[in-house]
Amino acid sequence: STTPSPSAATTTTAATTTAAANAAATTTAATTPAPTATAPVTSEGAKLAPSDTIFFIIITVTMPYTMADFNTDVQLKYKAAVASAAGTISDNVDIVSTKARRRAGSVKVETKIRARNKEGITTASKSLGTGKVLQDKLDANLKTQGLQASTGVSDPFVNDPVISNVSRIRAGVTTSAFTIVVTLFALHN
Repeated sequence: STTPSPSAATTTTAATTTAAANAAATTTAATTPAPTATAPVTSEGAKLAPSDTIFFIIITVTMPYTMADFNTDVQLKYKAAVASAAGTISDNVDIVSTKARRRAGSVKVETKIRARNKEGITTASKSLGTGKVLQDKLDANLKTQGLQASTGVSDPFVNDPVISNVSRIRAGVTTSAFTIVVTLFALHN
């Protein structure tokens, strides 16, 4: 029987250890799921919509404040009220513009409510409502934030690309059908 030299034993042990480590790494890689992309989570625990999302709602709210009174603190409370009415988080609410009204003491606030996807925009739209329902819901949330009730709210504009594409397709089909009917009528006469 031959006894392996110390350097041969060390090489064999190193090769065995390396092979075992590679096998373990392969097993770990095969059983560990790949990371998935998730939206950032805010301190309120809800998911933040991207700032460039294609799913959003625009409302214009008339508030009984001067431009000077509609300061940063009031704007933060306003955003929290709008978010609550829409069933989202205040980080998903952007004040797009503020304009002083001719009538002294009021400001028009164009507001964008962002969502991550179609389901989010549908939920926010249903939560807000339209007309008097929207204004009453928003006013209740404004009062909860310690703000004055609004003096007017526009109906929401919902930017939902899925609905927009369906409308474009319907318009195209209608135009094509009309063209065919006119052409057939012209040929018949």
